[in-house]
Amino acid sequence: MQKKNWFVRIMVILLILFVTAIIFVSFVFSENRFVITAPIIFLVSILVVLSLAEIFDNFNIGNIVSLKKENKKVENELEITRQENKELRLHLTNVVTSISSNQNTTILGTIPGLSIQNLTMEKANKNEVEAEKKEQNEEASGNKSDKDDKNSQQNQMNFKDRMKIISQIDNILISKYCNSCGFEPENILREMKFSNLFIDADPIATRNIIFDGYYMTQWQEEIFIEVIYGFSQFKIDEIYHMLSKIYHYRSSKRIRAKLVLLIPSVSDSVKSRLKIADFKKDYFFKVFAPAINKCFLEIREIDISDEEIKK
Repeated sequence: MQKKNWFVRIMVILLILFVTAIIFVSFVFSENRFVITAPIIFLVSILVVLSLAEIFDNFNIGNIVSLKKENKKVENELEITRQENKELRLHLTNVVTSISSNQNTTILGTIPGLSIQNLTMEKANKNEVEAEKKEQNEEASGNKSDKDDKNSQQNQMNFKDRMKIISQIDNILISKYCNSCGFEPENILREMKFSNLFIDADPIATRNIIFDGYYMTQWQEEIFIEVIYGFSQFKIDEIYHMLSKIYHYRSSKRIRAKLVLLIPSVSDSVKSRLKIADFKKDYFFKVFAPAINKCFLEIREIDISDEEIKK
């Protein structure tokens, strides 16, 4: 137990009395009477410290200032920690979302083992184009097999004449579509197909597709253009196959891409001459409603007059 130092106590008492006297004189007899000034507040603080000096074994005013600085430093560190935690939570959420999206894309969109180098478009050769056009013509006219040589020769002539007219109609439709979208028709790549490496990587089917047109916009969106004539279950299956390939293509490449179907609106006489069936718009829109609603499929019906066809 420490001994009480009476000398120190007496000195503290005298100092308290002295400070009290100064405060009293300053408060009562100064020019600013009965006004609590900054010096008075300072003296009162000293008086409080002296009065409580006996209670504390070790009392240092500097420690108070140090504690205040330390408290402010801790508050700043806590604020920084809260901000970092907020950023980490946001980053973690983005990572989880990205992983989930990639898993869904891997399961539903991409083709296993497919590299980005395989995701290209290339020009179809003349034989491939003619074979596809012939297949479409036979399906549309309902003459997949000929009964005799005479009918076969007649159908072949009709096919050639029909293809000449349809080829020009394709040009008119694509040109009108480009003008409506602000594209340059000469920048449209014609008779384009997917690369063979992309088709061969498909685990379901290896059938390729030849599109009437292909265009890359300035916003890096790839547009596949196809002109369709008439309506049939064969055409529904063909469009579905196109959409499936484009879906895998854009999911693997992680770009924006869509299929644009151009439908010629012609007179009944032209339909009869070219053997074009009526387009069942309502049924078609119903079947492909999901793709249309997701802006993955766009359908444009474009008018073509008889005068334009006669030219």
